[in-house]
Amino acid sequence: MTPTIARLRLITGDPDDLASLRVWLTGEEELRGNVLVERNSPDGVRTGTVGDVLVVALGAGGAVTALARAVPTWLRSHPEVTIEVREPNGRTVTVSAKGAVDAQEVIQSVLAPTPR
Repeated sequence: MTPTIARLRLITGDPDDLASLRVWLTGEEELRGNVLVERNSPDGVRTGTVGDVLVVALGAGGAVTALARAVPTWLRSHPEVTIEVREPNGRTVTVSAKGAVDAQEVIQSVLAPTPR
């Protein structure tokens, strides 16, 4: 089974927020080793910018649930941050601390495998 790839991009916030989110996500056992930073330029010259994206490989074993649970929890302590979550087929959802209560369900719905 090919893992689903989720891309998390900051809509509002600063580069430190992206680094903080990466540390938070890698603290989840199901995500450990599967969270990478994709730089906004191919040569990696502009590192640590808001244009950078976290790439999360979501295989079996509850990784989608772990991501959907971890992001809203992290957002509660980062009230000025808004995150876009994108799955490979282009479906996206935008979540923030203001909607963190529903964010877990919304993230799971966009990352859940689509029926064939």
